[in-house]
Amino acid sequence: MARDPQVSVIMATNPRLLLAGNNPRLIDEWQEQPEIWNYVRHEVDNRKLKGQFILTGSANPPENVKLHSGAGRFTVVQMDTMTWQELGYSSGTVKLSDLLIGEVNDYYEPAISLDFIIERISIGGWPTLINVELENALKMNRGYSDW
Repeated sequence: MARDPQVSVIMATNPRLLLAGNNPRLIDEWQEQPEIWNYVRHEVDNRKLKGQFILTGSANPPENVKLHSGAGRFTVVQMDTMTWQELGYSSGTVKLSDLLIGEVNDYYEPAISLDFIIERISIGGWPTLINVELENALKMNRGYSDW
């Protein structure tokens, strides 16, 4: 959202303009303009409808920002990387939880090479990295680290 330089101007002059449009309304990287949270909260109260807005972001707003809890208006969904089963690399037949309680069942799953496992772990399970070559995925992943 705030990557567009116009967003700061709109937030300073007419923030409700960001809430207008087709629903559900996606507001990405909302934490860069955290005041939008309260505008969305008030708009949810005014409309009295569910599922009107989707606020997404790759980080939390700064600690010093005071936000309403959003109770009764927002549902937080934690998004994680995709699992090997979701990516289609595993059938899900073998479950770590079963192994930890001593349940070992007969199964057959074609072997996956160690090189493939290392490559897939290095690429990670981010949906945007599906079908991305290893070298490009590593470049993208470096953006998430400070080293």
